Amino acid sequence: MARMIKVLLVSLVISSIVVLAILGWAMLHETSVYQSFYTLSLSVATRKAAVSIVGDKVCYLYMYDVFYQSLPLQVPPSDLYVYNTSVNNLLVNVNIFASQLGPSSSNISVRIFEITKPFSLDVQRIISAETSSLNYSFYIPLISRDAYLEIRRQLEQKAIEKINCTQIGLNAPPAFLQCKAQSLPRLGNVQVVEMCIARDTVIKPFSSPINATRIDRLIDMVVNSTKYGVSESVLKEISAVLDIIVDVHATISENIILRPQTSHLLRVSAFLVVFLGGLYLHYRLRPDEYKEVKRFIKKLSRLAYMPCIGRRDRGKQV
Repeated sequence: MARMIKVLLVSLVISSIVVLAILGWAMLHETSVYQSFYTLSLSVATRKAAVSIVGDKVCYLYMYDVFYQSLPLQVPPSDLYVYNTSVNNLLVNVNIFASQLGPSSSNISVRIFEITKPFSLDVQRIISAETSSLNYSFYIPLISRDAYLEIRRQLEQKAIEKINCTQIGLNAPPAFLQCKAQSLPRLGNVQVVEMCIARDTVIKPFSSPINATRIDRLIDMVVNSTKYGVSESVLKEISAVLDIIVDVHATISENIILRPQTSHLLRVSAFLVVFLGGLYLHYRLRPDEYKEVKRFIKKLSRLAYMPCIGRRDRGKQV
């Protein structure tokens, strides 16, 4: 029984020292005990709100309400831990219904603007007024260059957050872009995606009646279909190619961090003192149980003392 008590007390002392060392390390260095990643959909199959030819580019605007299921509030196992949720990046998928893009210089550029709901209504009014006044075609919501630049100027001035995106992978449909985000967009706000592609980009539709054609030329064929005598079936084929769809997803990181406070170290230190006191008391009551420990300590003392004696003797000889 006495031996079992000794083993128990020694185990508790060693465990307390180990826990104290871990907590001390965690106070000085951020220590993650659990991490996971998942994808959250912000926009699925969003269609264009407006299209414009601006300089050497054809630019699309997409608008969608920020709506997603709120993130679950994770409860850390104890007050030793802190739960963190962060956004690693946004991933934009640009779906072009074509078999190829060219030339290789026609990279796709994307920016994302987060705006308030009232301001998004103002943007929609500008687009509606512009498309109704131009009255080009119901196949494509084309707006003038000046109207587009005015919308872009207001977005850059009033956006809550502006996110630039970088194309990853090959320049072929579908195109993928990665966007560095600081935080998730706020529920109830609106995100506006600006996607621009070089106007000399050659698109090869899947259908055989249409050859590989520049994207600005395809827009011109739709807008001036009566002038060029474009049939209804061909218009549908062209509009399918021009109907570029955008999906936006967020990569979420969940992290549980071990972050002890001074109070935690004091608690463990108190337990360590209690266990050491119990071990000392047990030693005073049953010293015969610690004979092996005494021998081991004496051996260590001799091993440490003998080199010191040797160095001292060599010093006397000199």
